[in-house]
Amino acid sequence: MNVNLNKSADVLVKVVIAFTLLIGAVMVVIPVRPFWVDEWFIIYNLKTKDAHALWGPLALMQQFPRAYIQLVKLVTSAFNYSYQALRLPSLVTGSLVILLGYKTMNRLYDKSRVERYIFLLVLIASATFTEYFVQVKQYTMDMLMSVVAIWQLYELLQLRQRWGVYVVLCLSCFICPFFSYTYLIVALPVFGTVMLRQLLMDKVALPLREKARQWLPMVFALAGGVVFYFIDGKQLMADSPMHGFWSFLMVDTAHPLRSLMVNGYAVFAQVGAGDLFGNLFGVLGVVAFVAACFQVVRRMKSIVATLEGSMVVYSCGVLFGAFVLFLAGKLPLGTPRLNAFTLPSIAILLIWLLQQMEGFKKWVKPKIVLTSILFLWLFGNVFVQYFSYFLRPEYKLQMAIYTATNKVLNDAKEQHLPVMITRHVCYPYEVPANPDGAPEPGVWMVKAFPGYDIHNTIQLYPISDTSTANLPNGVQKAFVGDGLVFRMVGM
Repeated sequence: MNVNLNKSADVLVKVVIAFTLLIGAVMVVIPVRPFWVDEWFIIYNLKTKDAHALWGPLALMQQFPRAYIQLVKLVTSAFNYSYQALRLPSLVTGSLVILLGYKTMNRLYDKSRVERYIFLLVLIASATFTEYFVQVKQYTMDMLMSVVAIWQLYELLQLRQRWGVYVVLCLSCFICPFFSYTYLIVALPVFGTVMLRQLLMDKVALPLREKARQWLPMVFALAGGVVFYFIDGKQLMADSPMHGFWSFLMVDTAHPLRSLMVNGYAVFAQVGAGDLFGNLFGVLGVVAFVAACFQVVRRMKSIVATLEGSMVVYSCGVLFGAFVLFLAGKLPLGTPRLNAFTLPSIAILLIWLLQQMEGFKKWVKPKIVLTSILFLWLFGNVFVQYFSYFLRPEYKLQMAIYTATNKVLNDAKEQHLPVMITRHVCYPYEVPANPDGAPEPGVWMVKAFPGYDIHNTIQLYPISDTSTANLPNGVQKAFVGDGLVFRMVGM
């Protein structure tokens, strides 16, 4: 029975992987997904700042790992910020999440274990992945770095004599901090787990040479972290407006325990969607975390002695570290995209909980039922999330505005005419598209459209109403519109 279930699950997971990669490629190649306000913010910075300026403060209250944004700038500027080029980096990053997640899953767990597929499905069925798979944002990179950290722990624990892999391991420990603001949160428990294993495993004490091989990547990570702080992280820590924007997800200093319980629960619930499955994953996640922490404290030496046990210790460390940072006022908790780095650890703990249920005869059948429910929901949610995007009530109008505005920008460029436009072009984000200190959104946001050639600029003028728009002094003819409907006015 287990063999048949495993074969069926393997087929379904490969179907999900193929579907995800295919729909991602379609959304990159064919302009079917208009950009939205969060992407406009980043694209505006990419198009209006040179590579040197991108190392400094970003406009429109944005933060983005500076090394990663340099890479995105390099790719997108080479293709004049086309739709395809803007979406490509995130597609590549998300695809690496899938491929590395699949490989890591098979390394961590015996291939006869059906529940191992939950590791990969938790990643690609999450709200963060399905929403940001091809977006001009950094969240798929955060997820990739969280999986890379688990790979780094695996390699450190295995100590296999493959020098090519070891060199990649050391280099990745130095480089990764520059590509994700959350990498260090998932990397520190890697080294904590390795240190704990070295201290407790007296019977199989490692020779000094092997200990040095485990410590050297940690030295690289420390060096990378220090350099990263001074060229990037320092700016993030000093960004008061950004901290104020996320203050509603920070700890309530008047009621820290209650705040931790509410926001901490949301971290586990992010795996699900809707009230039913959000609460199902929330409850299971909390139970798995508390039970795992209890077992780690009670049987630390025997747990850390195995690969799967070390992964449980590591996962508890990641979540515990996140909760400590939250209580210290350094990390917001409660929104999926900012806490996506916890997903691999939550998945590991969920799998551990399911495996523990096998130890009790009366829980064997409930374990099979629960595993099936979690698997099938995660499997189905991948399809639901992508299709639901195209069924959103605002999608059709957004797509029409995107198409019409790009067309008029191309026409204006060919005819050397200015464009006068209302803030309705920002639909449905007219309000958030106008942060404090930003210019009129009908002007700056249009510059984020692929149709706006930053090298051959046309004049843009903000107007409040298309019917009463007057031509600016010196302008004899212009395109006037609200993003959806345009007309030419003047001589």
